[in-house]
Amino acid sequence: MRPSKTILMSLVLAASLSTGASHVRAADSTATSITATSQMLDEGGGVLKQVATGLQWAQSDNGSDIDWNAGRKFCADKGSGWRLPSVAELLSIYDKSGKVSTGCGPGFSCQVSPLFALTGTWGWSNEANNSATAWVVILTRGNTTAFAATDAIKKRALCVLGS
Repeated sequence: MRPSKTILMSLVLAASLSTGASHVRAADSTATSITATSQMLDEGGGVLKQVATGLQWAQSDNGSDIDWNAGRKFCADKGSGWRLPSVAELLSIYDKSGKVSTGCGPGFSCQVSPLFALTGTWGWSNEANNSATAWVVILTRGNTTAFAATDAIKKRALCVLGS
Protein backbone atom coordinates (compact mmCIF):
# COMPACT_ATOMS: atom_id res chain seq x y z
CA MET A 1 0.00 0.00 0.00
CA ARG A 2 1.45 3.34 -1.09
CA PRO A 3 1.44 6.23 1.46
CA SER A 4 -0.76 9.20 0.62
CA LYS A 5 0.70 12.39 -0.83
CA THR A 6 -0.20 14.14 2.44
CA ILE A 7 1.84 11.71 4.51
CA LEU A 8 4.74 11.84 2.09
CA MET A 9 4.70 15.65 2.02
CA SER A 10 4.72 15.68 5.82
CA LEU A 11 7.72 13.35 5.89
CA VAL A 12 9.55 15.44 3.29
CA LEU A 13 8.84 18.62 5.27
CA ALA A 14 10.10 17.02 8.48
CA ALA A 15 13.27 15.89 6.72
CA SER A 16 13.84 19.34 5.24
CA LEU A 17 13.56 20.95 8.67
CA SER A 18 16.25 18.70 10.13
CA THR A 19 18.65 19.57 7.28
CA GLY A 20 17.77 23.28 7.08
CA ALA A 21 16.74 22.96 3.44
CA SER A 22 14.68 25.77 1.98
CA HIS A 23 13.53 23.72 -1.01
CA VAL A 24 12.03 20.27 -0.82
CA ARG A 25 11.02 17.78 -3.47
CA ALA A 26 7.51 16.49 -3.00
CA ALA A 27 6.53 12.90 -3.59
CA ASP A 28 5.25 13.70 -7.09
CA SER A 29 8.72 15.07 -8.03
CA THR A 30 7.66 18.71 -8.25
CA ALA A 31 9.96 21.16 -6.49
CA THR A 32 8.26 23.32 -3.89
CA SER A 33 9.68 26.40 -2.19
CA ILE A 34 8.19 26.88 1.24
CA THR A 35 8.45 29.97 3.43
CA ALA A 36 9.34 29.40 7.06
CA THR A 37 5.92 30.30 8.41
CA SER A 38 3.90 28.29 5.91
CA GLN A 39 5.59 24.96 6.73
CA MET A 40 3.06 22.53 8.16
CA LEU A 41 3.26 19.04 9.55
CA ASP A 42 0.29 16.67 9.48
CA GLU A 43 -0.32 15.55 13.06
CA GLY A 44 -3.24 13.34 12.07
CA GLY A 45 -6.83 13.59 13.17
CA GLY A 46 -7.44 16.63 10.97
CA VAL A 47 -4.79 18.76 12.71
CA LEU A 48 -1.76 20.48 11.14
CA LYS A 49 1.11 21.94 13.15
CA GLN A 50 2.74 25.14 11.94
CA VAL A 51 6.47 24.59 12.34
CA ALA A 52 7.51 28.21 12.93
CA THR A 53 4.83 29.09 15.49
CA GLY A 54 3.84 25.78 17.06
CA LEU A 55 0.18 26.65 16.40
CA GLN A 56 -2.15 23.78 15.61
CA TRP A 57 -4.55 24.40 12.73
CA ALA A 58 -7.67 22.55 11.74
CA GLN A 59 -6.82 20.92 8.43
CA SER A 60 -10.23 21.88 7.01
CA ASP A 61 -12.39 24.95 7.29
CA ASN A 62 -16.05 24.69 8.32
CA GLY A 63 -17.07 23.81 4.74
CA SER A 64 -19.79 26.37 3.95
CA ASP A 65 -20.73 30.05 4.24
CA ILE A 66 -20.68 31.23 7.84
CA ASP A 67 -20.98 34.60 9.58
CA TRP A 68 -18.48 35.84 12.16
CA ASN A 69 -20.37 34.88 15.32
CA ALA A 70 -21.22 31.44 13.95
CA GLY A 71 -17.56 31.03 12.96
CA ARG A 72 -16.41 31.86 16.47
CA LYS A 73 -18.92 29.36 17.88
CA PHE A 74 -17.86 26.71 15.33
CA CYS A 75 -14.24 26.96 16.49
CA ALA A 76 -15.11 27.09 20.20
CA ASP A 77 -17.26 23.96 19.76
CA LYS A 78 -14.15 22.03 18.61
CA GLY A 79 -13.02 21.97 22.23
CA SER A 80 -10.93 23.74 24.82
CA GLY A 81 -8.75 26.47 23.34
CA TRP A 82 -9.91 26.24 19.72
CA ARG A 83 -10.72 29.67 18.26
CA LEU A 84 -10.73 31.80 15.14
CA PRO A 85 -7.17 32.98 14.40
CA SER A 86 -5.95 36.57 14.54
CA VAL A 87 -5.27 38.44 11.31
CA ALA A 88 -1.53 37.97 11.89
CA GLU A 89 -1.97 34.22 12.43
CA LEU A 90 -3.99 33.84 9.22
CA LEU A 91 -1.42 35.87 7.31
CA SER A 92 1.33 33.64 8.72
CA ILE A 93 0.00 30.62 6.81
CA TYR A 94 -0.11 32.59 3.54
CA ASP A 95 2.89 31.75 1.35
CA LYS A 96 4.19 35.05 -0.05
CA SER A 97 6.49 33.25 -2.49
CA GLY A 98 3.46 32.00 -4.41
CA LYS A 99 5.07 28.58 -4.83
CA VAL A 100 2.91 26.76 -2.30
CA SER A 101 -0.81 26.51 -2.90
CA THR A 102 -3.88 24.36 -2.66
CA GLY A 103 -7.36 24.46 -4.16
CA CYS A 104 -9.84 26.41 -2.07
CA GLY A 105 -13.14 26.35 -3.86
CA PRO A 106 -14.11 25.94 -7.49
CA GLY A 107 -11.54 27.69 -9.70
CA PHE A 108 -9.53 29.19 -6.82
CA SER A 109 -6.09 28.48 -5.42
CA CYS A 110 -5.07 29.69 -1.96
CA GLN A 111 -1.39 30.26 -1.23
CA VAL A 112 -1.22 27.99 1.79
CA SER A 113 0.21 24.55 2.44
CA PRO A 114 -1.24 21.82 0.23
CA LEU A 115 -1.94 19.92 3.45
CA PHE A 116 -4.95 22.20 4.03
CA ALA A 117 -8.37 21.18 2.67
CA LEU A 118 -10.16 24.49 2.17
CA THR A 119 -13.54 25.17 0.60
CA GLY A 120 -13.27 28.95 0.37
CA THR A 121 -10.81 31.81 -0.05
CA TRP A 122 -11.93 34.19 2.72
CA GLY A 123 -11.21 33.30 6.36
CA TRP A 124 -12.68 35.11 9.33
CA SER A 125 -10.22 36.37 11.92
CA ASN A 126 -11.05 36.74 15.61
CA GLU A 127 -10.63 40.52 15.34
CA ALA A 128 -13.52 42.95 15.22
CA ASN A 129 -12.98 46.10 13.17
CA ASN A 130 -15.78 47.94 14.98
CA SER A 131 -19.09 47.01 16.57
CA ALA A 132 -20.56 45.80 13.26
CA THR A 133 -17.62 44.48 11.22
CA ALA A 134 -14.76 42.00 11.56
CA TRP A 135 -11.57 41.34 9.62
CA VAL A 136 -11.25 38.68 6.94
CA VAL A 137 -8.02 37.44 5.35
CA ILE A 138 -8.14 36.60 1.66
CA LEU A 139 -5.87 33.59 1.20
CA THR A 140 -5.59 33.94 -2.58
CA ARG A 141 -3.88 37.33 -2.29
CA GLY A 142 -2.69 37.66 1.30
CA ASN A 143 -4.64 40.82 2.05
CA THR A 144 -7.31 41.78 4.56
CA THR A 145 -10.66 43.52 4.45
CA ALA A 146 -13.46 44.16 6.91
CA PHE A 147 -16.95 42.76 6.36
CA ALA A 148 -20.21 43.02 8.25
CA ALA A 149 -20.10 40.41 10.99
CA THR A 150 -23.50 39.20 9.78
CA ASP A 151 -22.24 38.62 6.20
CA ALA A 152 -21.76 34.90 5.65
CA ILE A 153 -21.34 34.92 1.86
CA LYS A 154 -18.07 33.19 0.87
CA LYS A 155 -16.66 33.43 4.42
CA ARG A 156 -15.21 30.43 6.23
CA ALA A 157 -13.98 29.54 9.72
CA LEU A 158 -10.49 28.00 9.84
CA CYS A 159 -9.77 27.20 13.48
CA VAL A 160 -6.51 27.39 15.38
CA LEU A 161 -5.26 26.16 18.76
CA GLY A 162 -2.41 27.66 20.74
CA SER A 163 -0.91 31.08 21.25
